[in-house]
Amino acid sequence: MQIISTDSVDTVLLGSADYTASKTSYNGAIETLKNVARNLLNTNIANDARCVGTNPGSPDIDTEEMFTLGYTHTQNNALKVADSNYETDYNQMTSLGIAGATSEYWLASRTILSYPMNTEFCVRSVTSAGELANGTTEVGYGLCSLGNRELMNGNTNRLGFRPVFILKEGVEITNGNGEKDNPYILDV
Repeated sequence: MQIISTDSVDTVLLGSADYTASKTSYNGAIETLKNVARNLLNTNIANDARCVGTNPGSPDIDTEEMFTLGYTHTQNNALKVADSNYETDYNQMTSLGIAGATSEYWLASRTILSYPMNTEFCVRSVTSAGELANGTTEVGYGLCSLGNRELMNGNTNRLGFRPVFILKEGVEITNGNGEKDNPYILDV
């Protein structure tokens, strides 16, 4: 059984103003968020922890596939592709009415926004109202091709963090229904 926190329990900084460091942060975002979750693990009631938005059945899996732009670009194969790992958690939180939080928070999933003159590589997030931010909280990989000139920039964002805990066998829900106003009460 897995249980999602109903609100952010911490914040996590991703990205950098330096493009190379920002690229490294984007490519390693799933690992970074997984490590934050595991640092919060209470081994009395849970076997493992992950960041909301990872693949629930395989939270350690992260793609090795790299994005290739449709034209010759020096950053081809330098940034990871988008994924849809967030869908299971996001849909479940939405159905339970707990997708919103006191602040915007990260989903451990990537999205890519392509425009005629640039491509943005973003870590997904959810607004405090519970809506997908669709890259508005990009970690900051704007790759632009203006003629023969490429512009690469980095960005930094500190957003909330919601862990998911994989409960041990024998942990029971003794009260609550998992909704925001009636959270689960656990007992060992």
